[in-house]
Amino acid sequence: MAANNPEDSLSKAGTLQQLREMARYLLALENPDFTAGEFSPVQRTESGSIVMPYVIFGDIADDFIRAAYDHGWVLRGFDWVSWARSDEAQALCSDPSALDERRPNNSSI
Repeated sequence: MAANNPEDSLSKAGTLQQLREMARYLLALENPDFTAGEFSPVQRTESGSIVMPYVIFGDIADDFIRAAYDHGWVLRGFDWVSWARSDEAQALCSDPSALDERRPNNSSI
């Protein structure tokens, strides 16, 4: 279906370009030998504190994450912790069909 508004066409073209930028990682991510990274070991400081493990991303995963931010796929400044406690978030997590209910009728790009 053709867009009626020129801004819609520009938005769709922009989204398509963003998808193309992200798709360049597809082969690497689908490779059976791909690993996103590894966990750091638990560490104990001289004072006895424990440094909990954290993820150390490999180059491909790190580049993919950076590209996701750069191309607008990650919402910045959003309070994810508060949202995760909301009724909406709980419904989306517990009921996969809830995503279908939120999808616009014309979701094609």
